[in-house]
Amino acid sequence: MVNNILKNGKNIFLSRQSSILGAASVLMATVAISRVLGLVRSRLLAQFFKPEETAVYFAAFRLPDLLYNLLIFGALSVAFIPVFTRILEQESKAKAFEFARALLTVGLVLFSLVSVLAIIFAPQISLMIAPGFRDHPTALAEMVEISRYLFLAQIFFAIGGLLTSILQSFKHFLVPAISGILYNVGIIVGIVFIAPYFGINGVVYGVLLGALMFVLVQLPLTRKIGFKLNWSWNFRHKGVRETWRLMIPRTLAIGGEQLRTTVNMAVASLISIESVTYLTLAQQLYLVPVGLFVATMAQAVLPVLSREHAKGDIKAFTQTLMTSLQQVVFLILPAAAILIVLRIPVVRLAFGADQFDWSATVLTGQTVACLAAGLVAEAVIVMLIRAFYALHDTMTPVKVTVFALVVDIVVGLYGVFVLYWPVWALGLSSTIGGTLSAIALFVLLSKRVVGLWSEEFFVPFVKMSIAALVMAVSLYIPMKLLDQYIFDTTRTVNLLVLTGIAGVCGMMMYLFLTRLLHVKQALMVISYVRGKFVGIPDGVDNVKTTEIVDEVE
Repeated sequence: MVNNILKNGKNIFLSRQSSILGAASVLMATVAISRVLGLVRSRLLAQFFKPEETAVYFAAFRLPDLLYNLLIFGALSVAFIPVFTRILEQESKAKAFEFARALLTVGLVLFSLVSVLAIIFAPQISLMIAPGFRDHPTALAEMVEISRYLFLAQIFFAIGGLLTSILQSFKHFLVPAISGILYNVGIIVGIVFIAPYFGINGVVYGVLLGALMFVLVQLPLTRKIGFKLNWSWNFRHKGVRETWRLMIPRTLAIGGEQLRTTVNMAVASLISIESVTYLTLAQQLYLVPVGLFVATMAQAVLPVLSREHAKGDIKAFTQTLMTSLQQVVFLILPAAAILIVLRIPVVRLAFGADQFDWSATVLTGQTVACLAAGLVAEAVIVMLIRAFYALHDTMTPVKVTVFALVVDIVVGLYGVFVLYWPVWALGLSSTIGGTLSAIALFVLLSKRVVGLWSEEFFVPFVKMSIAALVMAVSLYIPMKLLDQYIFDTTRTVNLLVLTGIAGVCGMMMYLFLTRLLHVKQALMVISYVRGKFVGIPDGVDNVKTTEIVDEVE
Protein backbone atom coordinates (compact mmCIF):
# COMPACT_ATOMS: atom_id res chain seq x y z
CA MET A 1 0.00 0.00 0.00
CA VAL A 2 2.81 2.37 0.91
CA ASN A 3 4.53 1.55 -2.38
CA ASN A 4 1.34 2.33 -4.29
CA ILE A 5 0.98 5.67 -2.53
CA LEU A 6 4.58 6.56 -3.32
CA LYS A 7 4.15 5.44 -6.93
CA ASN A 8 0.97 7.48 -7.36
CA GLY A 9 2.62 10.50 -5.79
CA LYS A 10 5.58 10.16 -8.13
CA ASN A 11 3.25 9.90 -11.13
CA ILE A 12 1.48 13.08 -10.10
CA PHE A 13 4.74 14.99 -9.91
CA LEU A 14 5.89 13.66 -13.29
CA SER A 15 2.56 14.19 -15.05
CA ARG A 16 2.15 16.76 -17.83
CA GLN A 17 -0.73 19.21 -18.19
CA SER A 18 -1.65 19.33 -21.89
CA SER A 19 -4.40 21.98 -21.97
CA ILE A 20 -4.53 25.61 -20.92
CA LEU A 21 -7.30 25.17 -18.38
CA GLY A 22 -5.72 21.97 -17.11
CA ALA A 23 -2.33 23.62 -16.67
CA ALA A 24 -3.90 26.73 -15.21
CA SER A 25 -5.93 24.64 -12.75
CA VAL A 26 -2.77 22.98 -11.43
CA LEU A 27 -1.12 26.36 -11.18
CA MET A 28 -4.15 27.90 -9.49
CA ALA A 29 -4.28 25.18 -6.84
CA THR A 30 -0.61 25.48 -5.95
CA VAL A 31 -0.53 29.25 -6.30
CA ALA A 32 -3.57 29.42 -3.99
CA ILE A 33 -1.55 27.60 -1.35
CA SER A 34 1.44 29.85 -2.02
CA ARG A 35 -0.72 32.99 -1.76
CA VAL A 36 -2.28 31.81 1.49
CA LEU A 37 1.20 31.20 2.84
CA GLY A 38 2.17 34.64 1.55
CA LEU A 39 -0.66 36.16 3.55
CA VAL A 40 0.38 34.13 6.58
CA ARG A 41 3.89 35.49 6.07
CA SER A 42 2.61 39.08 5.94
CA ARG A 43 0.34 38.47 8.94
CA LEU A 44 3.34 37.25 10.93
CA LEU A 45 5.34 40.29 9.84
CA ALA A 46 2.51 42.56 11.01
CA GLN A 47 2.32 40.63 14.28
CA PHE A 48 6.01 40.64 15.20
CA PHE A 49 7.15 43.97 13.71
CA LYS A 50 5.81 47.51 13.74
CA PRO A 51 4.74 49.04 10.40
CA GLU A 52 7.85 51.24 10.30
CA GLU A 53 10.08 48.16 10.82
CA THR A 54 8.27 46.20 8.14
CA ALA A 55 8.62 49.19 5.82
CA VAL A 56 12.42 48.86 6.03
CA TYR A 57 12.20 45.22 4.93
CA PHE A 58 9.83 46.02 2.04
CA ALA A 59 11.93 48.99 0.89
CA ALA A 60 15.13 46.89 0.98
CA PHE A 61 13.55 44.40 -1.43
CA ARG A 62 13.03 47.10 -4.06
CA LEU A 63 16.62 47.39 -5.34
CA PRO A 64 17.48 43.67 -5.81
CA ASP A 65 13.98 42.96 -7.11
CA LEU A 66 14.31 45.85 -9.55
CA LEU A 67 17.56 44.52 -11.04
CA TYR A 68 16.27 40.93 -11.18
CA ASN A 69 13.18 42.01 -13.09
CA LEU A 70 15.18 44.13 -15.51
CA LEU A 71 18.01 41.69 -16.24
CA ILE A 72 16.55 38.21 -15.70
CA PHE A 73 12.77 38.18 -15.57
CA GLY A 74 12.40 40.00 -18.88
CA ALA A 75 14.31 37.29 -20.68
CA LEU A 76 12.58 34.39 -18.95
CA SER A 77 9.02 35.68 -19.08
CA VAL A 78 8.78 36.57 -22.75
CA ALA A 79 11.88 35.84 -24.76
CA PHE A 80 13.12 32.49 -23.48
CA ILE A 81 10.00 30.33 -23.89
CA PRO A 82 9.23 31.33 -27.52
CA VAL A 83 12.88 30.85 -28.57
CA PHE A 84 13.31 27.65 -26.56
CA THR A 85 10.03 26.26 -27.96
CA ARG A 86 11.04 27.07 -31.53
CA ILE A 87 14.41 25.32 -31.19
CA LEU A 88 12.71 22.38 -29.47
CA GLU A 89 10.09 22.05 -32.21
CA GLN A 90 12.22 22.76 -35.27
CA GLU A 91 15.64 21.44 -34.26
CA SER A 92 16.24 19.13 -31.29
CA LYS A 93 16.04 18.85 -27.52
CA ALA A 94 19.82 18.79 -27.21
CA LYS A 95 20.17 22.10 -29.07
CA ALA A 96 17.38 23.62 -26.99
CA PHE A 97 19.19 22.63 -23.78
CA GLU A 98 22.47 23.99 -25.16
CA PHE A 99 20.73 27.32 -25.74
CA ALA A 100 19.28 27.31 -22.21
CA ARG A 101 22.71 26.76 -20.62
CA ALA A 102 24.27 29.53 -22.71
CA LEU A 103 21.52 31.97 -21.76
CA LEU A 104 21.79 31.09 -18.07
CA THR A 105 25.55 31.68 -18.11
CA VAL A 106 25.19 35.04 -19.82
CA GLY A 107 22.40 36.08 -17.47
CA LEU A 108 24.25 35.13 -14.29
CA VAL A 109 27.47 36.87 -15.36
CA LEU A 110 25.64 40.06 -16.28
CA PHE A 111 23.48 40.03 -13.16
CA SER A 112 26.51 39.43 -10.91
CA LEU A 113 28.45 42.34 -12.41
CA VAL A 114 25.55 44.76 -12.03
CA SER A 115 24.84 43.46 -8.51
CA VAL A 116 28.38 44.25 -7.40
CA LEU A 117 27.94 47.86 -8.52
CA ALA A 118 24.54 48.06 -6.86
CA ILE A 119 25.94 46.70 -3.59
CA ILE A 120 28.74 49.29 -3.64
CA PHE A 121 26.36 52.18 -4.26
CA ALA A 122 23.48 50.79 -2.18
CA PRO A 123 23.37 53.79 0.25
CA GLN A 124 22.91 56.30 -2.56
CA ILE A 125 20.39 54.14 -4.44
CA SER A 126 18.43 53.45 -1.26
CA LEU A 127 17.93 57.17 -0.71
CA MET A 128 16.47 57.44 -4.20
CA ILE A 129 14.11 54.52 -3.56
CA ALA A 130 12.95 55.71 -0.13
CA PRO A 131 13.73 59.44 0.21
CA GLY A 132 11.50 59.60 3.27
CA PHE A 133 14.11 57.54 5.13
CA ARG A 134 16.57 60.45 4.95
CA ASP A 135 15.42 61.70 8.35
CA HIS A 136 15.62 58.17 9.82
CA PRO A 137 19.31 57.13 9.57
CA THR A 138 18.85 53.89 11.49
CA ALA A 139 16.10 52.72 9.16
CA LEU A 140 18.19 53.73 6.14
CA ALA A 141 21.23 51.79 7.39
CA GLU A 142 19.11 48.67 7.96
CA MET A 143 17.61 49.01 4.49
CA VAL A 144 21.06 49.14 2.89
CA GLU A 145 22.30 46.09 4.84
CA ILE A 146 19.22 43.99 4.05
CA SER A 147 19.23 44.87 0.33
CA ARG A 148 22.83 43.66 0.03
CA TYR A 149 21.96 40.25 1.50
CA LEU A 150 18.96 39.91 -0.79
CA PHE A 151 21.07 39.98 -3.95
CA LEU A 152 22.17 36.42 -3.19
CA ALA A 153 18.53 35.30 -3.14
CA GLN A 154 18.00 36.85 -6.57
CA ILE A 155 20.80 34.68 -8.01
CA PHE A 156 18.93 31.58 -6.80
CA PHE A 157 15.77 32.98 -8.42
CA ALA A 158 17.59 33.45 -11.72
CA ILE A 159 18.55 29.78 -11.78
CA GLY A 160 15.15 28.61 -10.56
CA GLY A 161 13.34 30.85 -13.03
CA LEU A 162 15.13 29.23 -15.95
CA LEU A 163 14.29 25.76 -14.64
CA THR A 164 10.66 26.83 -14.31
CA SER A 165 10.54 28.04 -17.92
CA ILE A 166 12.08 24.79 -19.20
CA LEU A 167 9.64 22.62 -17.26
CA GLN A 168 6.66 24.69 -18.41
CA SER A 169 7.83 24.35 -22.01
CA PHE A 170 7.57 20.58 -21.49
CA LYS A 171 4.10 21.11 -19.94
CA HIS A 172 5.23 20.35 -16.40
CA PHE A 173 3.53 22.98 -14.24
CA LEU A 174 3.12 21.29 -10.86
CA VAL A 175 6.72 21.15 -9.62
CA PRO A 176 7.53 24.79 -10.56
CA ALA A 177 4.38 25.88 -8.76
CA ILE A 178 5.37 23.91 -5.65
CA SER A 179 8.71 25.71 -5.64
CA GLY A 180 6.85 28.96 -5.00
CA ILE A 181 5.17 27.37 -2.00
CA LEU A 182 8.52 26.35 -0.55
CA TYR A 183 9.82 29.89 -0.98
CA ASN A 184 7.08 31.20 1.31
CA VAL A 185 7.69 28.35 3.74
CA GLY A 186 11.32 29.45 3.99
CA ILE A 187 10.32 33.03 4.84
CA ILE A 188 7.81 31.85 7.45
CA VAL A 189 10.52 29.74 9.04
CA GLY A 190 12.71 32.82 9.12
CA ILE A 191 10.01 34.94 10.81
CA VAL A 192 8.97 32.37 13.41
CA PHE A 193 12.22 30.63 14.28
CA ILE A 194 15.10 32.93 13.26
CA ALA A 195 13.77 36.47 13.69
CA PRO A 196 13.38 36.14 17.50
CA TYR A 197 17.19 35.93 17.67
CA PHE A 198 18.25 38.20 14.78
CA GLY A 199 15.35 40.65 14.43
CA ILE A 200 14.36 41.69 10.92
CA ASN A 201 17.57 40.10 9.58
CA GLY A 202 16.09 36.73 10.55
CA VAL A 203 13.42 37.31 7.91
CA VAL A 204 16.19 37.87 5.35
CA TYR A 205 17.78 34.54 6.28
CA GLY A 206 14.38 32.96 5.70
CA VAL A 207 14.27 34.53 2.23
CA LEU A 208 17.64 32.96 1.42
CA LEU A 209 16.41 29.57 2.66
CA GLY A 210 13.23 29.83 0.56
CA ALA A 211 15.15 30.88 -2.55
CA LEU A 212 17.49 27.89 -2.17
CA MET A 213 14.53 25.49 -1.88
CA PHE A 214 12.98 27.17 -4.92
CA VAL A 215 15.90 25.84 -6.98
CA LEU A 216 16.49 22.47 -5.32
CA VAL A 217 12.92 21.17 -5.68
CA GLN A 218 13.03 21.64 -9.48
CA LEU A 219 16.39 19.98 -10.11
CA PRO A 220 15.26 16.30 -10.08
CA LEU A 221 12.55 16.76 -12.72
CA THR A 222 14.74 18.92 -14.98
CA ARG A 223 17.42 16.24 -14.83
CA LYS A 224 14.81 13.60 -15.67
CA ILE A 225 13.80 15.39 -18.86
CA GLY A 226 17.48 15.60 -19.80
CA PHE A 227 18.61 19.08 -18.72
CA LYS A 228 21.73 19.46 -16.59
CA LEU A 229 23.04 22.68 -15.06
CA ASN A 230 26.40 23.37 -16.67
CA TRP A 231 28.28 26.47 -17.73
CA SER A 232 28.22 27.33 -21.43
CA TRP A 233 30.31 30.25 -22.60
CA ASN A 234 28.83 30.32 -26.08
CA PHE A 235 27.71 33.93 -25.78
CA ARG A 236 27.31 34.18 -29.55
CA HIS A 237 24.74 31.37 -29.69
CA LYS A 238 22.03 32.36 -32.18
CA GLY A 239 19.33 31.64 -29.59
CA VAL A 240 21.02 33.96 -27.10
CA ARG A 241 21.20 36.72 -29.71
CA GLU A 242 17.54 36.22 -30.58
CA THR A 243 16.61 36.29 -26.90
CA TRP A 244 18.46 39.58 -26.40
CA ARG A 245 16.67 41.01 -29.41
CA LEU A 246 13.28 40.00 -28.04
CA MET A 247 13.96 40.92 -24.43
CA ILE A 248 15.30 44.44 -24.94
CA PRO A 249 11.84 45.91 -25.64
CA ARG A 250 10.40 43.76 -22.84
CA THR A 251 13.10 44.98 -20.48
CA LEU A 252 12.12 48.53 -21.35
CA ALA A 253 8.49 47.65 -20.58
CA ILE A 254 9.45 46.03 -17.30
CA GLY A 255 11.61 49.06 -16.60
CA GLY A 256 8.49 51.18 -16.91
CA GLU A 257 6.57 48.93 -14.57
CA GLN A 258 9.44 48.85 -12.10
CA LEU A 259 9.81 52.62 -12.31
CA ARG A 260 6.14 52.99 -11.47
CA THR A 261 6.51 50.71 -8.45
CA THR A 262 9.67 52.49 -7.35
CA VAL A 263 8.15 55.96 -7.72
CA ASN A 264 5.06 54.85 -5.78
CA MET A 265 7.24 53.54 -2.98
CA ALA A 266 9.27 56.76 -2.95
CA VAL A 267 6.11 58.87 -2.79
CA ALA A 268 4.69 56.62 -0.07
CA SER A 269 7.85 57.06 2.00
CA LEU A 270 7.42 60.84 1.75
CA ILE A 271 3.85 60.55 3.07
CA SER A 272 5.16 58.53 6.04
CA ILE A 273 7.41 55.54 6.62
CA GLU A 274 4.35 53.50 7.61
CA SER A 275 2.71 54.27 4.24
CA VAL A 276 5.33 52.07 2.57
CA THR A 277 3.93 49.17 4.60
CA TYR A 278 0.30 50.06 3.87
CA LEU A 279 0.93 50.29 0.13
CA THR A 280 2.97 47.07 0.02
CA LEU A 281 0.44 45.06 2.03
CA ALA A 282 -2.41 46.38 -0.13
CA GLN A 283 -0.50 45.34 -3.24
CA GLN A 284 0.00 41.87 -1.77
CA LEU A 285 -3.76 41.42 -1.29
CA TYR A 286 -4.39 42.78 -4.77
CA LEU A 287 -1.84 40.35 -6.20
CA VAL A 288 -3.56 37.30 -4.67
CA PRO A 289 -6.18 37.03 -7.45
CA VAL A 290 -3.65 38.28 -10.01
CA GLY A 291 -1.27 35.47 -9.11
CA LEU A 292 -4.02 32.89 -8.67
CA PHE A 293 -5.97 33.50 -11.87
CA VAL A 294 -4.15 35.91 -14.18
CA ALA A 295 -0.51 34.89 -13.86
CA THR A 296 -1.32 31.18 -13.89
CA MET A 297 -3.46 31.47 -17.00
CA ALA A 298 -0.80 33.61 -18.67
CA GLN A 299 1.92 31.04 -17.87
CA ALA A 300 -0.21 28.28 -19.31
CA VAL A 301 -1.26 30.15 -22.45
CA LEU A 302 2.11 31.56 -23.60
CA PRO A 303 3.66 28.21 -24.67
CA VAL A 304 0.45 27.29 -26.52
CA LEU A 305 0.18 30.62 -28.31
CA SER A 306 3.87 30.39 -29.21
CA ARG A 307 3.39 26.92 -30.73
CA GLU A 308 0.31 27.97 -32.69
CA HIS A 309 2.10 31.00 -34.09
CA ALA A 310 5.16 28.89 -34.95
CA LYS A 311 2.90 26.49 -36.88
CA GLY A 312 1.09 29.36 -38.60
CA ASP A 313 -2.30 28.30 -37.21
CA ILE A 314 -3.82 31.78 -36.86
CA LYS A 315 -7.37 30.49 -36.37
CA ALA A 316 -6.32 28.39 -33.38
CA PHE A 317 -4.26 31.33 -32.07
CA THR A 318 -7.30 33.61 -32.13
CA GLN A 319 -9.60 31.05 -30.53
CA THR A 320 -7.11 30.27 -27.78
CA LEU A 321 -6.64 33.96 -26.99
CA MET A 322 -10.36 34.73 -26.97
CA THR A 323 -11.21 31.76 -24.78
CA SER A 324 -8.39 32.49 -22.35
CA LEU A 325 -9.33 36.17 -22.03
CA GLN A 326 -12.94 35.34 -21.31
CA GLN A 327 -11.98 32.71 -18.76
CA VAL A 328 -9.58 34.94 -16.87
CA VAL A 329 -12.11 37.81 -16.71
CA PHE A 330 -14.78 35.39 -15.53
CA LEU A 331 -12.50 34.38 -12.65
CA ILE A 332 -11.16 37.85 -11.78
CA LEU A 333 -14.46 39.77 -11.61
CA PRO A 334 -15.76 38.17 -8.38
CA ALA A 335 -12.33 38.63 -6.80
CA ALA A 336 -12.51 42.34 -7.58
CA ALA A 337 -15.99 42.59 -6.06
CA ILE A 338 -14.86 40.84 -2.88
CA LEU A 339 -11.80 43.06 -2.41
CA ILE A 340 -13.79 46.26 -3.01
CA VAL A 341 -16.83 45.48 -0.84
CA LEU A 342 -15.16 43.41 1.88
CA ARG A 343 -11.93 45.40 1.97
CA ILE A 344 -11.91 46.13 5.72
CA PRO A 345 -12.79 42.59 6.89
CA VAL A 346 -10.26 41.13 4.43
CA VAL A 347 -7.48 43.44 5.65
CA ARG A 348 -8.33 42.71 9.28
CA LEU A 349 -8.25 38.97 8.67
CA ALA A 350 -5.04 39.14 6.68
CA PHE A 351 -3.01 41.59 8.74
CA GLY A 352 -4.96 42.38 11.91
CA ALA A 353 -2.51 42.16 14.81
CA ASP A 354 -1.43 44.11 17.87
CA GLN A 355 1.13 46.07 15.85
CA PHE A 356 -1.42 46.87 13.07
CA ASP A 357 -4.02 49.32 14.46
CA TRP A 358 -7.38 50.52 13.11
CA SER A 359 -5.91 53.50 11.25
CA ALA A 360 -3.48 51.19 9.46
CA THR A 361 -6.37 48.85 8.61
CA VAL A 362 -8.53 51.61 7.11
CA LEU A 363 -5.73 53.10 4.99
CA THR A 364 -4.67 49.67 3.75
CA GLY A 365 -8.30 48.75 2.99
CA GLN A 366 -8.87 51.95 1.01
CA THR A 367 -5.72 51.28 -1.00
CA VAL A 368 -6.85 47.69 -1.66
CA ALA A 369 -10.21 48.90 -2.99
CA CYS A 370 -8.57 51.42 -5.32
CA LEU A 371 -6.21 48.77 -6.67
CA ALA A 372 -8.98 46.16 -7.00
CA ALA A 373 -10.98 48.51 -9.24
CA GLY A 374 -8.27 47.87 -11.84
CA LEU A 375 -8.14 44.08 -11.52
CA VAL A 376 -9.98 43.38 -14.76
CA ALA A 377 -7.72 45.80 -16.63
CA GLU A 378 -4.67 44.07 -15.15
CA ALA A 379 -5.98 40.67 -16.23
CA VAL A 380 -6.55 41.88 -19.79
CA ILE A 381 -3.12 43.55 -19.92
CA VAL A 382 -1.25 40.42 -18.85
CA MET A 383 -3.04 38.19 -21.35
CA LEU A 384 -2.77 40.62 -24.27
CA ILE A 385 0.92 41.21 -23.62
CA ARG A 386 1.49 37.44 -23.79
CA ALA A 387 -0.28 37.43 -27.16
CA PHE A 388 2.09 40.12 -28.45
CA TYR A 389 5.06 38.13 -27.14
CA ALA A 390 3.87 34.99 -28.92
CA LEU A 391 3.75 37.09 -32.10
CA HIS A 392 7.38 38.08 -31.38
CA ASP A 393 6.27 41.70 -30.99
CA THR A 394 7.71 43.09 -27.77
CA MET A 395 7.88 46.75 -28.83
CA THR A 396 4.15 47.51 -28.87
CA PRO A 397 3.68 46.61 -25.17
CA VAL A 398 6.66 48.86 -24.37
CA LYS A 399 5.04 51.89 -25.99
CA VAL A 400 1.76 51.26 -24.21
CA THR A 401 3.52 50.66 -20.90
CA VAL A 402 5.37 53.97 -21.16
CA PHE A 403 2.08 55.73 -21.86
CA ALA A 404 0.41 54.12 -18.84
CA LEU A 405 3.45 54.87 -16.69
CA VAL A 406 3.26 58.58 -17.41
CA VAL A 407 -0.45 58.67 -16.61
CA ASP A 408 0.06 56.68 -13.41
CA ILE A 409 2.90 58.84 -12.09
CA VAL A 410 1.24 62.16 -12.98
CA VAL A 411 -2.08 61.19 -11.37
CA GLY A 412 -0.33 59.81 -8.28
CA LEU A 413 1.85 62.88 -7.76
CA TYR A 414 -1.12 65.18 -8.31
CA GLY A 415 -3.26 63.27 -5.84
CA VAL A 416 -0.65 63.22 -3.08
CA PHE A 417 1.09 66.60 -3.41
CA VAL A 418 -1.72 68.78 -4.80
CA LEU A 419 -4.92 67.25 -3.46
CA TYR A 420 -3.18 65.91 -0.31
CA TRP A 421 -4.82 62.52 -0.58
CA PRO A 422 -3.35 59.72 1.57
CA VAL A 423 -1.61 56.60 0.30
CA TRP A 424 -4.72 55.22 -1.46
CA ALA A 425 -4.15 57.86 -4.17
CA LEU A 426 -1.30 55.68 -5.43
CA GLY A 427 -3.70 52.76 -5.83
CA LEU A 428 -6.17 54.93 -7.73
CA SER A 429 -3.47 56.21 -10.08
CA SER A 430 -2.42 52.61 -10.87
CA THR A 431 -6.01 51.72 -11.76
CA ILE A 432 -6.43 54.71 -14.08
CA GLY A 433 -3.15 54.03 -15.88
CA GLY A 434 -3.90 50.31 -16.13
CA THR A 435 -7.37 50.82 -17.58
CA LEU A 436 -6.05 53.10 -20.32
CA SER A 437 -3.26 50.60 -21.03
CA ALA A 438 -5.71 47.69 -21.40
CA ILE A 439 -7.85 49.65 -23.86
CA ALA A 440 -4.83 50.65 -25.95
CA LEU A 441 -3.42 47.10 -26.07
CA PHE A 442 -6.75 45.62 -27.11
CA VAL A 443 -7.29 48.14 -29.92
CA LEU A 444 -3.76 47.57 -31.27
CA LEU A 445 -3.95 43.77 -31.06
CA SER A 446 -7.40 43.61 -32.67
CA LYS A 447 -5.85 45.13 -35.80
CA ARG A 448 -3.54 42.11 -36.05
CA VAL A 449 -5.77 39.29 -34.78
CA VAL A 450 -8.94 38.92 -36.78
CA GLY A 451 -12.05 38.14 -34.73
CA LEU A 452 -11.27 39.86 -31.46
CA TRP A 453 -13.49 42.84 -32.21
CA SER A 454 -16.74 40.88 -32.40
CA GLU A 455 -20.04 40.34 -30.67
CA GLU A 456 -18.99 36.80 -29.80
CA PHE A 457 -16.09 38.26 -27.83
CA PHE A 458 -17.78 41.18 -26.05
CA VAL A 459 -21.23 39.80 -25.12
CA PRO A 460 -19.84 37.42 -22.44
CA PHE A 461 -17.97 40.37 -20.86
CA VAL A 462 -21.19 42.36 -20.57
CA LYS A 463 -23.01 39.42 -18.99
CA MET A 464 -20.19 38.75 -16.54
CA SER A 465 -20.02 42.44 -15.57
CA ILE A 466 -23.76 42.52 -14.81
CA ALA A 467 -23.41 39.41 -12.67
CA ALA A 468 -20.45 40.93 -10.81
CA LEU A 469 -22.37 44.13 -10.02
CA VAL A 470 -25.27 42.16 -8.58
CA MET A 471 -22.73 40.06 -6.68
CA ALA A 472 -21.31 43.21 -5.08
CA VAL A 473 -24.76 44.07 -3.71
CA SER A 474 -25.12 40.48 -2.49
CA LEU A 475 -21.85 40.89 -0.61
CA TYR A 476 -22.69 44.26 0.93
CA ILE A 477 -26.17 43.52 2.32
CA PRO A 478 -25.38 40.41 4.42
CA MET A 479 -22.11 41.96 5.61
CA LYS A 480 -23.90 45.06 6.96
CA LEU A 481 -26.80 43.14 8.47
CA LEU A 482 -24.61 40.53 10.17
CA ASP A 483 -22.14 43.15 11.37
CA GLN A 484 -24.80 45.36 12.98
CA TYR A 485 -27.21 42.82 14.45
CA ILE A 486 -25.59 39.41 14.90
CA PHE A 487 -21.79 39.21 15.10
CA ASP A 488 -19.38 40.96 17.41
CA THR A 489 -16.68 41.46 14.81
CA THR A 490 -14.08 42.54 17.33
CA ARG A 491 -13.41 38.79 17.62
CA THR A 492 -11.48 37.13 14.80
CA VAL A 493 -13.69 34.03 14.67
CA ASN A 494 -16.86 36.11 14.25
CA LEU A 495 -15.18 38.25 11.61
CA LEU A 496 -14.12 35.14 9.72
CA VAL A 497 -17.67 33.73 9.83
CA LEU A 498 -19.16 37.05 8.68
CA THR A 499 -16.72 37.36 5.79
CA GLY A 500 -17.28 33.73 4.85
CA ILE A 501 -21.07 34.03 4.82
CA ALA A 502 -21.00 37.25 2.79
CA GLY A 503 -18.47 35.77 0.38
CA VAL A 504 -20.49 32.59 -0.15
CA CYS A 505 -23.67 34.59 -0.75
CA GLY A 506 -21.91 36.72 -3.32
CA MET A 507 -20.28 33.80 -5.13
CA MET A 508 -23.55 31.85 -5.27
CA MET A 509 -25.27 34.87 -6.81
CA TYR A 510 -22.46 35.29 -9.36
CA LEU A 511 -22.53 31.63 -10.41
CA PHE A 512 -26.33 31.61 -10.54
CA LEU A 513 -26.51 34.69 -12.76
CA THR A 514 -23.72 33.61 -15.10
CA ARG A 515 -25.45 30.27 -15.61
CA LEU A 516 -28.80 32.01 -16.05
CA LEU A 517 -27.27 34.30 -18.67
CA HIS A 518 -25.71 31.31 -20.43
CA VAL A 519 -22.14 32.47 -19.90
CA LYS A 520 -20.25 29.50 -21.29
CA GLN A 521 -17.17 30.25 -19.18
CA ALA A 522 -19.17 29.40 -16.07
CA LEU A 523 -20.22 26.11 -17.63
CA MET A 524 -16.68 25.33 -18.73
CA VAL A 525 -15.24 25.87 -15.26
CA ILE A 526 -18.01 23.89 -13.56
CA SER A 527 -17.65 21.06 -16.08
CA TYR A 528 -13.89 20.96 -15.63
CA VAL A 529 -14.22 20.88 -11.84
CA ARG A 530 -16.53 17.89 -12.25
CA GLY A 531 -13.77 16.21 -14.23
CA LYS A 532 -15.72 15.83 -17.43
CA PHE A 533 -13.75 17.69 -20.05
CA VAL A 534 -11.66 20.76 -20.75
CA GLY A 535 -14.58 22.77 -22.08
CA ILE A 536 -18.24 21.86 -22.52
CA PRO A 537 -19.46 19.10 -24.80
CA ASP A 538 -22.16 20.10 -27.25
CA GLY A 539 -25.64 19.95 -25.82
CA VAL A 540 -24.93 20.98 -22.23
CA ASP A 541 -27.39 23.74 -21.40
CA ASN A 542 -27.61 24.41 -25.14
CA VAL A 543 -24.21 26.06 -25.08
CA LYS A 544 -21.79 24.97 -27.72
CA THR A 545 -18.11 25.59 -27.26
CA THR A 546 -14.86 23.98 -28.27
CA GLU A 547 -12.01 22.29 -26.64
CA ILE A 548 -9.59 24.96 -25.48
CA VAL A 549 -6.56 23.44 -27.05
CA ASP A 550 -5.45 20.07 -28.25
CA GLU A 551 -2.37 18.52 -26.77
CA VAL A 552 0.58 19.82 -28.74
CA GLU A 553 3.58 17.60 -29.11
